[in-house]
Amino acid sequence: MNTEKQGIVSGSFIHDIGKFMQRAELEKEYSEIKDNYNDFCPTPYSYLHAAHSAFFVEKFLPETLVSKEMKKYLYDACRHHLDACDKIFKIADRLSSGMDRTGSAEDGGNYKSTRLVSIFDSVEVLYKNDVKPSWYYDLRKLAGDKELFPVRNEERNLVQEYQQLWTDFEQELNNLGKVQISNFHVLFNELFYLLQKYTWCIPSATNKLPDISLFDHLKTTSAIAACLYDVQQHGESDKGKEFLLFGLDLSGIQSFIFRITSALGIGGISRRLRGRSFYLIMLGEILARYAVNQLDLTIANINFCGGGNIELLLANTGKTDEFLKQFESDVNKWLLDKFSGQIAVAMDGLAISKSDLQNNFHEKKRELQEMIDLKKKRKFETHFGFDSFLHKTPSSSLITVCPSCNLTQIKKGQDICNDCKEHKKIGEELPKTKALVFILGSDVKPANNPVSVCFGKFGKIYLLSKPDTDILNTDETGY
Repeated sequence: MNTEKQGIVSGSFIHDIGKFMQRAELEKEYSEIKDNYNDFCPTPYSYLHAAHSAFFVEKFLPETLVSKEMKKYLYDACRHHLDACDKIFKIADRLSSGMDRTGSAEDGGNYKSTRLVSIFDSVEVLYKNDVKPSWYYDLRKLAGDKELFPVRNEERNLVQEYQQLWTDFEQELNNLGKVQISNFHVLFNELFYLLQKYTWCIPSATNKLPDISLFDHLKTTSAIAACLYDVQQHGESDKGKEFLLFGLDLSGIQSFIFRITSALGIGGISRRLRGRSFYLIMLGEILARYAVNQLDLTIANINFCGGGNIELLLANTGKTDEFLKQFESDVNKWLLDKFSGQIAVAMDGLAISKSDLQNNFHEKKRELQEMIDLKKKRKFETHFGFDSFLHKTPSSSLITVCPSCNLTQIKKGQDICNDCKEHKKIGEELPKTKALVFILGSDVKPANNPVSVCFGKFGKIYLLSKPDTDILNTDETGY
């Protein structure tokens, strides 16, 4: 990824970080923030969070993380409310927001006491469109525990809670700055997860129903900006349709997981079951990360990945079309060779416009799903031929099928197949795992010889019992 695109992607990702700072009232601690009003705000009384964002770039992003050259793009992103700003930042921000901004509600009213609304409130609405939220999220960093459960709203000023959240965030950002990271994708991923940890609970906007987090707004803005940049450089495949909404569906998941049996004399079925479930989850993650990596995008372009389904927002260019054709062929061939057709993949893409993204996204998602459903009825159609039904391994060395999965042939003396052994090993290691490392290349290996899970050319995952910061400096840790 060239420097300009890195700047576009990074700048759009941090362009509204000032909302976090403004609600923590950092301008009272740092009077220099007010010096930015003239350069980054339309007036000294509107969109003041932009001045805070600029101060974040200046004060809190060390040059060990972001070079002076890169900071030029970040400052430009902070001017996204000004006419002088690069159009990509302005368009991406507005498309992500889903509306044209018409006022400065963020700089007035009760924005310092407004919590993020739980979307589950909407489930209770019957026969009417209005929502009267009663469940909200506390301002707490993401730890995968009690903070995920919404609470009843208690109207109060949240400045102190914002300040504590910011203090913790600043400390972790400082720690990250002490690690030398040369790989842009690794650096972006570190910032991505750090901002997710601290801004998932912050409402992006308070001048409407506050049910979208600041993190989600930053993430989608970055994804949109990356696509707009690629289209600007290479041109779109369909005139007026800058984006490609891509979907992938893994089928055969349940039968694959529960196919294992408790073979006589072979224990560890619970570990194999745990390992198989994890393997499938990581298969989706690896395929999604491989796709965005090969297209010179980031994990911000992964809209969704889970339950055997992947959704990506891509640039609608000839390069994207060419890659996806090869990607579909490569994935299906690997799955056919690896699992004998037990797991299959259906994928397709739908070209959409800016207007579709802003006003008609739900309908386009439905349309894409219909296209994928048709593909699922024609699994492996490009790979079925006479040779695909022939087993090329000498039959004299294959005497039976694995008693665990009842699928893979094994040699005499083996108790279970290599895949089942791998899944059992994964299941044993998972309770001790503290971190995962996604690797694109094959030559990188963390210290202490950790358990690995290989997915062919698409990548590898290491299960670490403790974090290994040294691996962040390798060129192949691109996921």
